[in-house]
Amino acid sequence: MYAEKRCVARLAGVLLLSFAFSHSVEAKLGFKPAVSYPVGTAPLAVAVGDFNGDGKPDLAVANAGNPEIGDGNVSILLGNGDGTFQAALNVATGKNPVAIAVGDFNRDGRLDVVVANIGRQDPAGGWLPGTVSVLLGNGDGSFQKHVDFGTASGPIYPDSVAVGDFNGDHVLDLAVAAHPAAVVSVLLGNGDGTFQPHVDYAAGFAGAVAVVDVNQDGKVDLAVSGAGGVVGILEGNGDGTFQPAVGYGQATGFSRSLASGDFNGDGKVDLVASTGIYGSGHVSVLLNNGGGIFSSALGTAGCDPLVADFDGDGKLDVAVIGWGVGQFGCVFGAGTILVFSGNGDGTFQSPASFLTTNNAKLVATADLDGNQTPDLVIVNGTSGNSENTVSVLLNAPSPSVTLTTSASTQVTGQRVTLTWSSQNADSCAASGGAAGDGWSGSMALSGAMSITESSPGTFTYSLTCTGTAPAAIAQATVSFTAASGSGSGGGMLDPLWLLLLSLLTLQRRIWRARSGAGQASPGQAGDHGGRS
Repeated sequence: MYAEKRCVARLAGVLLLSFAFSHSVEAKLGFKPAVSYPVGTAPLAVAVGDFNGDGKPDLAVANAGNPEIGDGNVSILLGNGDGTFQAALNVATGKNPVAIAVGDFNRDGRLDVVVANIGRQDPAGGWLPGTVSVLLGNGDGSFQKHVDFGTASGPIYPDSVAVGDFNGDHVLDLAVAAHPAAVVSVLLGNGDGTFQPHVDYAAGFAGAVAVVDVNQDGKVDLAVSGAGGVVGILEGNGDGTFQPAVGYGQATGFSRSLASGDFNGDGKVDLVASTGIYGSGHVSVLLNNGGGIFSSALGTAGCDPLVADFDGDGKLDVAVIGWGVGQFGCVFGAGTILVFSGNGDGTFQSPASFLTTNNAKLVATADLDGNQTPDLVIVNGTSGNSENTVSVLLNAPSPSVTLTTSASTQVTGQRVTLTWSSQNADSCAASGGAAGDGWSGSMALSGAMSITESSPGTFTYSLTCTGTAPAAIAQATVSFTAASGSGSGGGMLDPLWLLLLSLLTLQRRIWRARSGAGQASPGQAGDHGGRS
């Protein structure tokens, strides 16, 4: 199915400053409970963009509708900038849209929308050909009437649409993956919102398509998920045409979802793909070593991979929806989101689990509330399912807190400074120490405090910071020993008093020296005069 061709080059932290006498608790991954918004019938895909020019992210949802009657539409949810959204406004589009992407297709500075439509069932049997619909944006959250463009002929169900500049003319083009025609249709843009007739490339099952540069030649390539769990790579020629597909990956199931990122920090684009077959789903990472793809399974059942740095450690992570049921697998998940934190070397930690609805599909990630952390968007409901909502899970990592002391051992009566800082916290409270030393109760989210203990002993100071994510509590503890000093009362003079005492001692010595010199002068003068 794939050409026997060898590519030139193919797919294949935070600085911790250690202070003495300090303790810190690192932030952990967390998400706030999902908030749902009604949309059209059978939502399947979401794209994020600013459709009304207010600088706040909005959502565009492709609603497949009922394929028997050929309906469906796009729901536009304008964002408030805090992770919440206004009520959906539905916009007409082609028949039964199942995938969506955004871009400025007519170069007017306003964001537009493109959807891939599976068409509708033909009363005479089979399906009518699918299309792509382009909706040009007006810049205020509304859109012009959709214009449809054809894709591959024959029985075809477009599953995915991607946007990129394939021929270097600074005009956005389209790539549409479709099955069972097993092709990718490329539609070059004219720069005015219209597109040239499609050119088709054989690409296996063609369940999903991503725009990448796998060989780092500066020319856009296409990665396409395919039958047998295979990912096909179509190297771009830089003029809008592509080389025949070369396939990689596991030969089981159907690859329906695809995402990209650099998982091992070598500067090369890697891929993560989900494969499904009746009753199962699997997620694999395909690392790009510059000479071929090597598959490294995450070892989990899951679908719909999304890539982002969810835990804020500077390394890319992978989020998937837990395995559910659905034709060919990976259609709708089982109510659990799994997030695999990346180690930065192409391997991943055991997943953190977050509950969601039982009929969900993980569709998008973006910073929706402006806190510099990626959030998640899922769709809920299929044709005939009354849910028909889109849900937003805002990223809310557990707090991190650092507490340091200026010394590990001090004597009674001498000051020790406690300095602390926290992240992702709403409140902090102090405990420990000794009664009356001031280290207790509500504290600022960051600050410093001087502590003086009057009795010798070992004291532990704790700071508990709480956030909004479930079980988001962090603690930090610092211990030091207050030793008994010399002198009456077992105390020790404050450093300022020591300085004053030193100055007084020095002044006394100077006075004595001057006094001695003054007493000797008369005698010396008398002796001199007596000899005259």
